[in-house]
Amino acid sequence: MGYSRFISFLALISLANSAKVLVWSPLMGRSHVRFMARMADILVTDGHNVTLFQTIFDPDTVPLYNTLAQDIIVHHPSDWDPNLLYSFDYKTDQMFKRKEMLFRPDNAKNLLQVSLTQCRGLINDHDLILRLRKEKFDLIVFEIIDPCPGLWLQYLNIDKLIVASSYGMAPVMDSMSGLHSSPSFVPYLFRSFGNEMTYFERFENFIYAIFQHTYLQFVSSQLMLLAEKLPKLPNTQKLISPMDFLAQKTSAYFINANEFSEVARPVGKNFVHVGGMMVDEKQEPLSGDYARLYDSCPQGVVVFSFGSMVKMSNFPLASKLEMLASFKRFPELCFVWKTDASALTSDRSAAIFANVTSAMSNLFVRTWIPQQQLLADKRTKAFITHAGAMSTNEAFAFGTPVITIPLYLDNYHNSAAIVRHGLGVAIDKLDITETVMTEAINEIVYGNSSKTTFQQRANLAAAILKPHRHRITSEITYWARQVAEFGPLEHLVLNGTQLSLLQVYLIDILVPLGALLSAIVYGSVRLMQKLFKENTFATKVKLN
Repeated sequence: MGYSRFISFLALISLANSAKVLVWSPLMGRSHVRFMARMADILVTDGHNVTLFQTIFDPDTVPLYNTLAQDIIVHHPSDWDPNLLYSFDYKTDQMFKRKEMLFRPDNAKNLLQVSLTQCRGLINDHDLILRLRKEKFDLIVFEIIDPCPGLWLQYLNIDKLIVASSYGMAPVMDSMSGLHSSPSFVPYLFRSFGNEMTYFERFENFIYAIFQHTYLQFVSSQLMLLAEKLPKLPNTQKLISPMDFLAQKTSAYFINANEFSEVARPVGKNFVHVGGMMVDEKQEPLSGDYARLYDSCPQGVVVFSFGSMVKMSNFPLASKLEMLASFKRFPELCFVWKTDASALTSDRSAAIFANVTSAMSNLFVRTWIPQQQLLADKRTKAFITHAGAMSTNEAFAFGTPVITIPLYLDNYHNSAAIVRHGLGVAIDKLDITETVMTEAINEIVYGNSSKTTFQQRANLAAAILKPHRHRITSEITYWARQVAEFGPLEHLVLNGTQLSLLQVYLIDILVPLGALLSAIVYGSVRLMQKLFKENTFATKVKLN
């Protein structure tokens, strides 16, 4: 009897300390979905009641149901155009033909359309809003893509927010937090600049910072205009600018990065780097086909994957054949190539690729690979990747040297970080040739014995990051409980959220100061000229 009462007492304590949490995941790539699902699982394990809310953002991404969340809601906006995202390079073969510019005029226009369409679909679903209001959530944790959440969450009457990003410090996160990272030494996330920039790189970085903030404010204003046109919902609080709402009510930030994938930059106490959260260090030894594959390659294996968001069928056949020609130069190594089924069966180029690969004894093509298991095996000598956040974190965790082929968005930033720390080399996606790939593999796998090798530096990075990864879960649960109980934590909101760009970059001080100094210099010069003329005139008079 006593034991039963003790168990009941513990259960009551657990129930008293639990919170009702809404985890909102926009479906825009399998890695993003898995990231937010893992966040939900961590919170459930900590004793919270979690609802995983998934909105259809990418038509190629399917909802995830394999989670510990007690409830799962999948939302299909009524007027969502499934082809809208195909206007972006990363969904087509254009990704391999040019460097994607997020704020190119057509991209900026399409990004605005995505934000407006998503928000319209969410706000118009009154049944969904009323259902979520009824739950009276204590906290919402959501991935930030655009300012739309800053509007929609006001309809839910939720003001305890934690923002997450599965791909580093998202631009909208940078602006809404009030940090306004200094463009003089903090490179823009979607560019390949290092922290040591040239004058022209700093100039370009500054322009991006200005445009980013201005664009997000413009999107925020357009969302407010949208809200004014939509049917009103009873018991909705007075709406404010989405960016202002996010700035005032967000109490913590979860960023999928670490000290090797992110540059050293100022951050607040409530910024938590969760890079490596998805890594499972306790990987089982390889078995079956992969065990036989690795056993047959005593000199080592090179793994090649472009992640879950890139269709290998969009990868140009010419680039594939150049890579295969390079792989043939290393008969002592084996190569595992992760592709998708369409790249093997869709058209004539797929047939050519399939014929070439089937004739190579040291190449193994798979439509799915146990990536973490392969990287955890010390016989993996290199990892060829697009440098996505998940793949980068996994390579760091298992100490695997990297050959990056950055394709889009944050890939360039991650790739630059890898090269800067000596953890790998980078190849331009527009310059994939047999020679370039061969040089990269030689440098990574064999290197220069007189210097610290890539493998040694990768092992050092893994050792440095390991203690931090072990603290990630406790950091997430700590902030979730703090915000659920005491949020919004307004004492952590930076005053930078209240400043204009003129004030943030001291332009309001530097311009008047520059004008004053110019006036002083001009006045001094004019005075010197006047004194010189008077002195010259006096001398002439004296001589006469």
